[in-house]
Parts: sequence; structure tokens; C-alpha cells
Amino acid sequence: MKQILIVDDSLDIQASLKFLLEDEGFESRGFTQISAVCEFLKSNSADLVLLDMNFNSDTTSGNEGLEAIPAIRRFALICQLL
Repeated sequence: MKQILIVDDSLDIQASLKFLLEDEGFESRGFTQISAVCEFLKSNSADLVLLDMNFNSDTTSGNEGLEAIPAIRRFALICQLL
């Protein structure tokens, strides 16, 4: 089963996406912090990461999400090498 990680500070959005994805046969797991995603990826793999681009309510630049991508990629590549 394909594993999809949902990274969003809103638990409501996570729940909605999980419901839709699992209804289509995907396994999903939700995270509110990038650090938790990286920790998960140290010993697990994922097929797709759905990443919120803004983690603070007053932020709209998308920089938070863009800055997280290299860290997520680094841990995902480490898992592929294991």
C-alpha cells in the first residue's frame, strides 16, 4: 500500500485529507511539525509527502514549506539507501 505523509499544522485539514486518501486505498499519516516528519523518515519510507507551505497563521510567503523540502529529501534519500 502506498504511504502518503500529510504535513499540515491544521488537524482538520489532515483529517480531511486522510479521509479522502484512505477512501481511495492509500495509507496516510499526519504530522504538524517538519521535525517529526524527518524523525519518521529516519526509519520509514513514504511514497508522497503533501506539504503545507505555511505553518504560521500570519505567513503567506510559502518559505516555510520551501525551506523544509531539502530536509525531507535528505531523510527520504537516506531511507532509500538502507
